[in-house]
Amino acid sequence: MRLEDRITRRRRRGGKRRRLVRDLSALDPTAHPREPTGRGPTLERILDHLDPVFDGELPPDAHVHGPKGVGKSAVVAALFEHLASALPARRSVIHTATRTAATPTTSFAYVDARDAPTEFALLHAALETLSKEPVPSQGVGVGALRERLTARVAHDEHAVVAVDHVGEPETVSAATAVETLSSVSPHVSVLTVGRDPRSDATEAGDDDDVTDVTDAASIAVSAYERHSLVDILVARASDGVARNALPHEADAR
Repeated sequence: MRLEDRITRRRRRGGKRRRLVRDLSALDPTAHPREPTGRGPTLERILDHLDPVFDGELPPDAHVHGPKGVGKSAVVAALFEHLASALPARRSVIHTATRTAATPTTSFAYVDARDAPTEFALLHAALETLSKEPVPSQGVGVGALRERLTARVAHDEHAVVAVDHVGEPETVSAATAVETLSSVSPHVSVLTVGRDPRSDATEAGDDDDVTDVTDAASIAVSAYERHSLVDILVARASDGVARNALPHEADAR
């Protein structure tokens, strides 16, 4: 038998061997799943707050807060990614027999404050996400970025910007992030995400007329219950490990 045939035979045999791990990312505790697990109620509360965008209106500012590791970033990042692809980001014009009306549209941007610790970096990151055109990082100042962002968000083009990891030692505070972005245009809404609640925030549902730039609705995310953690671990193990690799008794433990 030729050497090539011997190698081919062994390769085919190796391809039929059972693999214990099917998806390593599902077992990685540092990897965020595309679909957050066990956070349905939190997701619904954030969607309830963002509900006005489905009617072409801009929601008020809000602040999502909770302890480290409760899935705040995973939920907000995944939600904004889906909303950005599901809703039109550019103005759409409705033609009727009597008039032409511009239907307000809403764009979504997710910004990590750890990568944008200054006013310039925050404006640049938001504008870069909202705009399809490249945004220069040199040779422009804060004023130029503000003008570009103001032009990007017009009366019929709204924007909701999520700023994650606010209030950390080397990131901007939630109030600073809101003031920086909201002062650019009244058609920008800011959703901040951090570990600590804002002292000037009100619980979501307590005040339906929150309009001041320093106010924000508060959306608290509680720590996982033990049974929820067990369900998450079992679900991730099922996704990452090959079928029947572990007996049911092992999953239950």
